[in-house]
Amino acid sequence: MRWQQGWNYIFMLLMLNSALSSPVGKQVSLYNSTDHVTVFDAATFYDGLHGKQHACLLQFYSSYCGHCISFAPLFKEFAKNISDWSHTIQLGVLNCAVEENTGLCREYEVFGYPTIILLPANTSKGNLGKQLPTARTTPDLRSSIITYLVEQQAAGNGSDTWANLLPFSGSADELFSSARPAQTEAVVFIDREGSTMAQEALMDIGYFNELIIARWMVNGTGSLLHDVFLSQLPAIVLLNLQDKQPRLLYQEFPTVSSLVTAAMSKLGLEPEILPSYRIQQDENAAAEEEQGAGDGNDGVDDKQVAEPILAAGANDAADQLNMDRLNYDDGQPDNYYNPHPSSSDQVFLVDVENALNFALTQEVSLHKRISGPRLEALKQFLSVLVKYLPTRPKVHAYLSDLSKNVASYTDSMGISEYNHALERAGGHGILPDQQPWVGCKGTESHLRGFPCSMWVTFHLLTVNVAANADQNSDPLETLRAIHAFVKYFFSCTHCSQHFQEMFALDAETMIKSHDDSIMWLWKGHNEVNKRIAGDASEDRKHPKVQFPPKTLCPKCWSEDNNTESFKLSEVLQYLKKIYAKDSISLQNVARQGKSLNIASNNNNNNNSVLSYNSGNSKQLNPRHGIRISDTIYDHESDERSQGSFFQGLSEISTCMILYSATTLLVAAVYFGFLIRKRMKRKRFIEMYKNPLNAGDHVDVAPLRA
Repeated sequence: MRWQQGWNYIFMLLMLNSALSSPVGKQVSLYNSTDHVTVFDAATFYDGLHGKQHACLLQFYSSYCGHCISFAPLFKEFAKNISDWSHTIQLGVLNCAVEENTGLCREYEVFGYPTIILLPANTSKGNLGKQLPTARTTPDLRSSIITYLVEQQAAGNGSDTWANLLPFSGSADELFSSARPAQTEAVVFIDREGSTMAQEALMDIGYFNELIIARWMVNGTGSLLHDVFLSQLPAIVLLNLQDKQPRLLYQEFPTVSSLVTAAMSKLGLEPEILPSYRIQQDENAAAEEEQGAGDGNDGVDDKQVAEPILAAGANDAADQLNMDRLNYDDGQPDNYYNPHPSSSDQVFLVDVENALNFALTQEVSLHKRISGPRLEALKQFLSVLVKYLPTRPKVHAYLSDLSKNVASYTDSMGISEYNHALERAGGHGILPDQQPWVGCKGTESHLRGFPCSMWVTFHLLTVNVAANADQNSDPLETLRAIHAFVKYFFSCTHCSQHFQEMFALDAETMIKSHDDSIMWLWKGHNEVNKRIAGDASEDRKHPKVQFPPKTLCPKCWSEDNNTESFKLSEVLQYLKKIYAKDSISLQNVARQGKSLNIASNNNNNNNSVLSYNSGNSKQLNPRHGIRISDTIYDHESDERSQGSFFQGLSEISTCMILYSATTLLVAAVYFGFLIRKRMKRKRFIEMYKNPLNAGDHVDVAPLRA
């Protein structure tokens, strides 16, 4: 019916309104509620943590951090592993890549990701908890939690809902002295001092604390077993309220799970009520459903597919590297890690501007105070950005003012002072908000993005230093600034440490010229690609390969004895070509208001400033119709020369679009209502005139004689 079609149109308008209202570049969490963790944000953080009876293990992460992406599956498994511990401790996560959450990450002094912090029960603002710098595996995390909870209980900071992890050394009467009415049985785990098996068992069985008393004892202590020293540990002692006679369950328990299973069986506790049991049941059901759908191999034997691949790898592994290759000391030729070469080498300015925005407004802003070597690192990085990074005039003006302001601080700079410097720079130029990625766009929002764009920015710096700097200048100036920024501000801890290790290994000795700087960064980037190839952080549609692949630069490869390797001289020329100022694409670069235009006399002598030049078609970039020159970008003249209808549409504000969509929606609802009302009225009139024409919609009584 027509009115139903009208409602379909209304639904489409609602979808349009939703799409228009979605923020650009919104970061998607690596976790959700099905992962058995609480996903916090700035709006829910304090209410979700403060004043709670349970402790909390909180992970601060960044959805752009490769190590965080790799760690996420492990953390999810850990969440399932301790799902029965929710009576005492619960897990939460906070994504620091979301701009609204940056203040919380700064408050908890999170400088690298992932950062894991333990918070006590009844926590409040100002309590920063305890960081776990090294615990990353399930056994280490379980042990760290036990240690922390014991410390809290010993200090009297626990809660009545917690499992009692302090050692018991009393008698059976003392054990039942504080029993609640339903607690008619007790279990005591016996373990050696220094082991956490008994305490972990208490946490696993703590879900039944309303029904049983559960404690643990150090072997050979206490009057419960009359100080008897057991030779086989751990062991289980069972008691009931009636006779209070200890019954020793003395057998081999190799794991915490076997210890808990035996105790629950003897006490008659049903595992079905445990969260871990329900999780396992759901996983089993999902596995059966997936198995029933088939594996999609169509009868092909996995072994038949795998053997040729393994054989090929074995042959390649036998090849030896020569001096012209990257020489990773692994016996593999350069092309061994290029199974699916990339298809594009275009550099997009929008990706670089996104990198600057995220680095300067979020990475740097994590620090409450910037001082000492960290302040010097920021000064150096801003200085090389101003001198060597190809940018638009307005962005260059922004960076210049920010650099001057930061350079005026000699000892330290607080976050409020840094934020003021950002605001002041915004009065002299622009740093565009995050725009959709182009060259660094991933198939999912947390893939590629910022790390990719930072590599692009670093390569642009080294190439344009070689093109514009005095050849007698320090060839290590730019790389030292990059290294310092990565060391003190790059929040992916694992990535930062690896870059520092590469720099310390050979940067100072290898780099003697600006060309050496280009090649060192290229070699380091390829080493990173090799290291994380196949990692969870890899975008499968953009695999980590040795760059440039042969498809993009055939001249960059040579073949010797059926072994392909890089030709370093050709690679250098290729890098200088694709990262040159004249090769940068301005596709999708955000346009700013006319009021932000920079006077042309500010940057005439700066070789890193980019602009459009529409006056000479022979000088246009052949791939994108854009030439990058040293003149100032005049926004008004460019708009007059372009004069495009679609560019005019791009000036319409989001508010106007939403207003128009809302108006159309109201009109559609109104006309749909009128049409429906008119149809009902028409049918009523027809039925009134002749009820027999109404068909099945009217029951007509039979005529009586």
